[in-house]
This record gives sequence, structure tokens and C-alpha cells, in this order.
Amino acid sequence: MKRQTVGGYQGPVTIIAANGQPVARAACRYRAEVDRSGSDRWQGQLHRIIPADAMREGVYRLRFPDGEEGEVRVDEPRLGSDEVPFAGVGVRPLYPL
Repeated sequence: MKRQTVGGYQGPVTIIAANGQPVARAACRYRAEVDRSGSDRWQGQLHRIIPADAMREGVYRLRFPDGEEGEVRVDEPRLGSDEVPFAGVGVRPLYPL
């Protein structure tokens, strides 16, 4: 299905756990797309995570520098990898291209 890129982000984020506590800082990049049915999808990667072992599989919130937040799902991070892929599961923060 054809998709159209509608936004994205590249920069710092704070990673918030389900209990509302910040657990790490990271560099983030994501891309948002809308398909022909109007479904909005966003996905990306976190890297330079400090502390490096702060994330496990689960749902987190990413807090962007302007205070916007977006909920993401992280699959089990790959051992030894410095990148953690994620997929958005909620409304994405609006950062147009």
C-alpha cells in the first residue's frame, strides 16, 4: 500500500517508563507516514541511550524537548546493539517535514 511521509523528527528525547519516571535520555529519529486508508504510522530508532541498559521490551513514552510526548512500543533490544527500534502506538507528536 502506498504511503506518504507526513512528518518526522531527529534530536534528543527523554524516555519515560510506564510508572511515569524518566529512565534514560537518547537521540531519536522517526518518520511518520499516512497510507491510502488514512492510517497514521510512525516508527524510528533510539540510539546513544544513557544509561545504555535502561530499556527492556515494553511500552514507553518519549518526551521531546518542547514537552510533546508520544507513546511507543519497544521490542526486546538486541544484545550488543546501540540502536533500539520502536513503533508508535499512540498519537504521534506533530513535527511536519
